[in-house]
Amino acid sequence: MKLYEEALLQRHADAIEAFGIFRNCCEANDVNYYLLAGSLLGAVRSGGIIPWDDDIDVGIKQDDYERIRALLPAAYQNTRFQYVDRFICPSFPRMFGKVLIDGYSCIDIFVLVKTAVDPRDKRRHWNRKRALYALYKRKCGWKPARDVSLGSRVKYSIKGFWLKPFTVAISKDQIIEWLTRVEDRYIDLQNPEEYFNFYSIYSMDRETIQAKWLSNPSIVEFESMSVQTVGDYESYLRNLYGDDYMMPPPENLR
Repeated sequence: MKLYEEALLQRHADAIEAFGIFRNCCEANDVNYYLLAGSLLGAVRSGGIIPWDDDIDVGIKQDDYERIRALLPAAYQNTRFQYVDRFICPSFPRMFGKVLIDGYSCIDIFVLVKTAVDPRDKRRHWNRKRALYALYKRKCGWKPARDVSLGSRVKYSIKGFWLKPFTVAISKDQIIEWLTRVEDRYIDLQNPEEYFNFYSIYSMDRETIQAKWLSNPSIVEFESMSVQTVGDYESYLRNLYGDDYMMPPPENLR
């Protein structure tokens, strides 16, 4: 247990160092970023990384994503870290970028995508992404981590049975083309009401982010840094984790 705790503390230190570089790059180039999910939860609860977490979650609006994606490789050059995405590594099984150290994730950089106003179009937008993204990850050879629950592994196997014919018949380039088209479906929408954290593991309702929260960001303290996040972060966290988001889960669920 002691070795595990020491390794986790080192992971925290690495993630914080990597995030400092990411934050500086965004701020130097006027790119808005948003601390999200468990990282924001940790900032609100205790001012830092959740003790049992091991990386940092941020979001970038799709209008800025290509720009920051082009800037980050140089930002991490001559450091201990590496920025990676599917453009740099063709077998990378994610449609968003990560900052890694020795193969371990330090930062997940999610793309925040404009979505439809009409509820039916919005649901269709999410479901098309979900189906194509599952197919893309399979095509890249992605599998769940060994420490996930039995239920998750069974679900993965069942889904794989149904997806296998499509995985064989459709090229990865074709899947990427379709998935990119879905991602960009509403990119020219001038006054979006909502965004999706498009490639999150959570459900559509939980990962719907109000546009006004992104237009009017807040500042929170995170590991002795002042960092940007969504405007009404209490409503965001309540939507994502429930009304009791300030209450840590039982130890067996951490």
